[in-house]
Amino acid sequence: MDKKKEIIFYIITLFILFSFVLILEGVGKERIEDKVYKVEELIPAKVIKIVDGDTIWVKIINRKYKVRLIGVNTPEIEHKNLHIAEQPYGEKAKQFTWYYLHDRKVWLELDLFWFDKYNRLLAYVWLKPIKLATLDSLTNYQFNAILLTNGYAKVMRVRPNLKYHKTYLYLQKQAKNNHVNIWK
Repeated sequence: MDKKKEIIFYIITLFILFSFVLILEGVGKERIEDKVYKVEELIPAKVIKIVDGDTIWVKIINRKYKVRLIGVNTPEIEHKNLHIAEQPYGEKAKQFTWYYLHDRKVWLELDLFWFDKYNRLLAYVWLKPIKLATLDSLTNYQFNAILLTNGYAKVMRVRPNLKYHKTYLYLQKQAKNNHVNIWK
């Protein structure tokens, strides 16, 4: 009888350990599709100029700001004065940005660092004001994410502005798997 109790004890112990391992594997593995972001204070602005795919000029009240989109990098357009040649899809990315943002009211969301070393305002650009962001609302209303989804940008990681970084990597992977634009 003692041998039988010992075997039952070992079986129960193994079952508990196995269950514990399964629980631990699921911890911290939040699916991108289920993630919900709280969108902090949005600043209304009017887009007044498109520089390239990831840089725009906006007017906030009566002041103009050059804005660099956070977390994304589009191919370069030609800058003769800077001796920069156009990269493939550079002009198309600029046209895509013009199509979405030219002369449009947008809402800027800032992250931890507000300006880069070139004194450009760093922002996530929203097409409509949102309080909570899901994968669906990001891909429909946040222009940074729209660029990635449509294959006109690659993810650019610049600390500490990493709020949407994991989602951006997911969107880039989807565009790459679907061979969209720069990923053809």
